[in-house]
Amino acid sequence: MRHCSSSPPPSGSFAYARIAHLQEVSASVTQRSLPTITVLGQIRSLVKENFINALRHALTDDKNVRQFSDIEAAMKQISEDTTAQYKQLDGLLSDDQDRAAMERITAARAPYTKLRVEVLKQGILR
Repeated sequence: MRHCSSSPPPSGSFAYARIAHLQEVSASVTQRSLPTITVLGQIRSLVKENFINALRHALTDDKNVRQFSDIEAAMKQISEDTTAQYKQLDGLLSDDQDRAAMERITAARAPYTKLRVEVLKQGILR
């Protein structure tokens, strides 16, 4: 039975072009978009974890030196893991707009980290 349609069937070159485009889009999603989303999710999780640790630090009894040390060690490791994730993210950036956003994040991260260290040292949160 013949296909009833008002348009003719696609030519071979048109079909090939569409398949090539779909492959390109699929590769972009699987090689760039999904890994970027995954890394951003990891970064977000790590940042939240360190924020929670900062609050735990602030609420810890001054006499509990070991707990302070444990929290600070965890925060240091999480910060290192976050830095590693940012490096991975940097390799996934695809255009100047992405790179500009990454530069703003990097510029904001250093003062934030410095302030967090000072707050923890001085016990301002307590």
